[in-house]
Amino acid sequence: MQLVFEFAHRHLKKPHGLLSVGVVVVLTLCGSAEAQSLEEQLDRERFLRGLSELRLPEVLAEYIAAHPAGNEVEEADYQIAAQKIIVHDPSKSAIERETAAEVVLQIRRKIITSHPNDIRLCTWRAEQASDLFFVILPFEASGMTNLFGYPSKQQKDRAKSVAAQMNELMAEAEIDIEDAILELESQPDYVNDFAAQMKKRRLVDEERDQRIPFLRGIGAFLDAELNVDDSAKKRELFELASELLVDLAKILDGQAKHTAHLYGAMALSRIGEYYTANSLFKNIISQSKDSRIVLSALLASTQSLAIKDGAQAGIDALTTLSERPFAVKDIFLQILIADQKFLIKRKLAMQSGSQKKDELMKEAFRSYTQLLNRDLRVDRDTVQAVIFSRLTLAASDDNTPLDQLPALVSIARAKHLAGKDDTRSQGIELFENTLARSDIPKSERAIAIFGLASAQYTDGQAVQAVKTFTLLAKEHTTDRNAQRSIEIAAGIATDLFRQSPDDEQSRALLHQTLDLLLSRYPNLPNIDQWRYTSGQLALVEEDYDVALELFGKITPDASQWTGAQFMKINVLRSWAKRQERTVDKKDRYQQLLIVLPQVREKLIKSASTSNDKDKSQTLNRNILRLRIFEAEALLATNDPHEAAMVLTRIENEAAIDSTMLGEVLLIRIDAYYADGRSEDVPSELDSLIRLAPLEAGNILSNMLQVRKLSVQELLEISLDEQAAEKAQLELLPIARAIDRWLVGEGISLENDALNAPRLCAADGLRLSLKYSDALRLYDDLILSRPDAVEALFGQAECWINLGDSNLANAMRTYRRITAAGEDGKYYWPSQLRMLQILDRIGRNTEKIAPRIRRLRKQDSTLGSERWRRGFEILQNKYS
Repeated sequence: MQLVFEFAHRHLKKPHGLLSVGVVVVLTLCGSAEAQSLEEQLDRERFLRGLSELRLPEVLAEYIAAHPAGNEVEEADYQIAAQKIIVHDPSKSAIERETAAEVVLQIRRKIITSHPNDIRLCTWRAEQASDLFFVILPFEASGMTNLFGYPSKQQKDRAKSVAAQMNELMAEAEIDIEDAILELESQPDYVNDFAAQMKKRRLVDEERDQRIPFLRGIGAFLDAELNVDDSAKKRELFELASELLVDLAKILDGQAKHTAHLYGAMALSRIGEYYTANSLFKNIISQSKDSRIVLSALLASTQSLAIKDGAQAGIDALTTLSERPFAVKDIFLQILIADQKFLIKRKLAMQSGSQKKDELMKEAFRSYTQLLNRDLRVDRDTVQAVIFSRLTLAASDDNTPLDQLPALVSIARAKHLAGKDDTRSQGIELFENTLARSDIPKSERAIAIFGLASAQYTDGQAVQAVKTFTLLAKEHTTDRNAQRSIEIAAGIATDLFRQSPDDEQSRALLHQTLDLLLSRYPNLPNIDQWRYTSGQLALVEEDYDVALELFGKITPDASQWTGAQFMKINVLRSWAKRQERTVDKKDRYQQLLIVLPQVREKLIKSASTSNDKDKSQTLNRNILRLRIFEAEALLATNDPHEAAMVLTRIENEAAIDSTMLGEVLLIRIDAYYADGRSEDVPSELDSLIRLAPLEAGNILSNMLQVRKLSVQELLEISLDEQAAEKAQLELLPIARAIDRWLVGEGISLENDALNAPRLCAADGLRLSLKYSDALRLYDDLILSRPDAVEALFGQAECWINLGDSNLANAMRTYRRITAAGEDGKYYWPSQLRMLQILDRIGRNTEKIAPRIRRLRKQDSTLGSERWRRGFEILQNKYS
């Protein structure tokens, strides 16, 4: 309860026209001689307090520099002033302000302890009590919650500590003030000492007659209310509080007057003086301008009524209060009212017989649960969090089994347990048990499902969490968390699919969540994002019709719209590439060529008007990709010349990357071959090496591997001459380019990174019948990787084709390969080559046919159709 109270300068009467802190600050800032002389007479502590209140750290620093601390007390004053600036700074967090307040208390506590005979002791104690009441007690609403609500342990401990310290401090201050006054009066020449007389006057008027009794009365009330169990001692403290505060209020003004009346009236109600107490409460409610004091008076009056007229009277008064216009939109007041209702009803339940206790206890908990259905003008998640914390606190203080309380109490308890790592499994189990209850209302079932799903996800049970979130969205479509649940489920399922795209369960979960989301929640603010995700999934699954439909539904004002336009072209391209029949492939590419100009125009317009740098870069990359797709489509529809023209100078575009550059080169080379311009291919390859020296090796290798497939297809059907011709036309230029790249300058790759391009080039040269050049590359590769079987086989293949002088080397290598076993892809060709070498040199030919028969027992196909024909030729020759 933050009651703004600055004792001598705001709400208590200012005796004898003493200058205000504000005036002192102004005079100090001006640096006048009058300020210096007055500063010697006025309370130095007040001045520093004023700087703290006004949050003037720069002025404080200047003052300290001009007036260095001369002793321990002055140093403490400066430290306290600096910390008070933080305490009063609203820009600081609650933790920072509370920490600063605790530091203030520690510093002052040390001064009080180390200077037990100082004349200022009573003032220090009063300052300490004032900070406890006005600064420490209000943190986390500990003051009001302890007086009128259901405090947590932390709130309760804070309030109890403040109450005990305040009461003790002010009891001692009452003695210290008399000693201080006596000491002043006992000074020599007191009658003529104006400064001593002024000090006494301030001590009497401000401290003894106002601040000390004010804080003493409040401290006595709080201590009795929170710390004292003995009824006689309680009454004694309540009587003291009422006597001090009710009379004191007559000489106070402003909010200090109403604060004194408030605590005095509460003390009166505790000793049975209901009529007087209620009269004071009414005066506070009608006259105070501080909303928290008015609120406290309203709640205190209902407490008094419940004590005087019984529980039902208090409950009725609280219900009336909760429906007043100013209370409807005050969540803090609504919670405090619910706290009071709960405490009254729980007390009735505990006092009743066992048959009624359970039902009365359920009714007590409904004091909280009913708030969930009210519009408190605050985010519903915040309301739920506050209510759940109260339910958890209340349930932990009660011995009634959870299954005998409203289901929402179990849900709150489960959520509390699930929020901690060491009890999360217990929370999940309690959620599951609660959902199995037959008495759980539909709205609370939805809350429990959402809580369970959240706990499962936090616990690492992502798959189960998706299923649980989806269950909520499927069964409770009108619940406020339904939309949120299906989006969370879809988001988790998307992540699971991205992590394991081949996992059938992940794919099925993603389908289920997206299908439910799109069919039942089409009005989601993020629906276009989910349409885009669904379109991507359909494209991955080659469901091209569905992908086109989903990308086409994305609205023009959505952030995904330009991406969807590009994806429509991507779908048509993927669809075309998957066609087996040439005529169908051409049809799809023709469709792409029709749609592409419109999409390109939209992307160009969007890129030119976008202020988002990242979005513009993405758009420009996609515009370049459209050129690649267009060239690919033109090539597929028998227009190679136009395809090459579309790609003219594209390598100079800033947005192009190495992947796109490789695609461009592949299409352009295909276009040159189709257009009868094979002589232009080498220059294209050299351009790539020049433009992308680091990436060229991988790009060229990938290009060669793609084109090598058609050569190998010819070899499989024993069309060796045609295969060689095709290799020399299409593979040889690329292999030569890789070879030039390998020996070129400026290549800073590690040797291992060169092995893959080296092998590709060697294979290309060998298939093009350039055995000597290929052998050089195989030799280099084997130096780096002596056990690279693919290089060993290539090396042997070159030797066997380079003349009889190399056959011995080839035979040794083939034997080495076959020794590894028949699992390798080079086992059968190596077996065949060894027999062919025997045939060529005419040695041990009688062993050829038996050897083939034994090999046939290993595998009747002799490896493959290609190798089987070679074996059969030899077998027929030597049978």
